[in-house]
Amino acid sequence: MKIKLYGAAAGAVAVFAGGTMYSQSTDLTSNYTPVNARISAVEVECFIEARNKKITNDGSDSLAYMDCEIAPMVAAMHDMKEKDIKQRVSASYIYISPVDGQRHEGDFTRRGRDRAADFTVGSTVPVFAHNSDAAKFRTVSANYFVDDAYKI
Repeated sequence: MKIKLYGAAAGAVAVFAGGTMYSQSTDLTSNYTPVNARISAVEVECFIEARNKKITNDGSDSLAYMDCEIAPMVAAMHDMKEKDIKQRVSASYIYISPVDGQRHEGDFTRRGRDRAADFTVGSTVPVFAHNSDAAKFRTVSANYFVDDAYKI
């Protein structure tokens, strides 16, 4: 009985997640135009998180972000491995809106094992600029219904 209940719950979550991603992709293709944005600033911080353990700030539940150069020493002090060190990249970018032809700014943050190499000042990233509201934009990550070329 428990297995059927867990299976049904997992199925419901999968359907909800898939529906949400599909809805987002439909909104993007209907109301937004993909444009290239140029990265103007990048900040890279590291955090340490393993499957059942993470290094937090003062015992709170929030992750402790730190300079990536000291992360290996901190990981070793907590009996964690270098593979448990991950990066958080925060980037600002500039794009030209197709609506008004003006320059607009935005930002995003992505977490992962080694994302910093993907984002450097001067490189371009895809941004979805709204078709009628020049100040409205979006970025996308981890959506199976959106082309990989448009994911950051």
